[in-house]
Amino acid sequence: MLRNDAGQPYGIVTYLQDVRALREAQRALTQREAMSTALALRASDLALVADRAGRLCYVSPAAIATMGYEPELITLLRGFPGGSNFVGKYQSPNRRCRWSGL
Repeated sequence: MLRNDAGQPYGIVTYLQDVRALREAQRALTQREAMSTALALRASDLALVADRAGRLCYVSPAAIATMGYEPELITLLRGFPGGSNFVGKYQSPNRRCRWSGL
C-alpha cells in the first residue's frame, strides 16, 4: 500500500505474471510422463534405466517374463543385471551411452 506524507493511503502496488505458458508446459510434461509410464508398465519388452554409475534405477515389469525375477529384486542383486556396473558389463563396446537428465 502506498501512503502520502500524511500517512493516508493513496494507492496499491501489485505484481502480475502470466503463467499460462508455464501451466501448459507442466500439462505437457505430465502427459508425456503418463505415456512413458504406461508404455514401460505394459510393454512386453524389458526396459532398464541405469544411473551414471551403471546402477539400475528402474526395471520394467517385463523382467518377470524375460528374466524370471521380480523387478525390485533385479535392482538389488550384485554381479547380475543390478550389479555395481550393469551398463559397463552389458553395453556394446561400439556404443556409448548418452545420458540426459539422469
